[in-house]
Amino acid sequence: MDTAPKWFLVEYDRHRHKLCNLTEYTEPEQRQAAWERLKELEGEQFPELQRFVKTGIPLRMEYVLLLADSVETLRITHGNYFDGPDITDAEIAEIHRRRRESRLTPAAAD
Repeated sequence: MDTAPKWFLVEYDRHRHKLCNLTEYTEPEQRQAAWERLKELEGEQFPELQRFVKTGIPLRMEYVLLLADSVETLRITHGNYFDGPDITDAEIAEIHRRRRESRLTPAAAD
């Protein structure tokens, strides 16, 4: 078994709790390509990040670059990216609606 460290670019949909893509960069010289791809994905997400700052609506995608010897190791160390409940768009909308309502409702006096 090859235990040389590899870079893994995780593309995870936080709303659906679903791994969308996992890219493995096996060669040391691919490190720069991994970082460039991460920067590209984060750049594409910038308008959504600005919306998050203004509205509090969470970002849909999470991009993470991890170093590990194998996918099996990632499943142990970062298991949250590999399994989780499905959540529908309607459920996401309901969560956002409740969050907005809670901001508008005055806190009860103690």
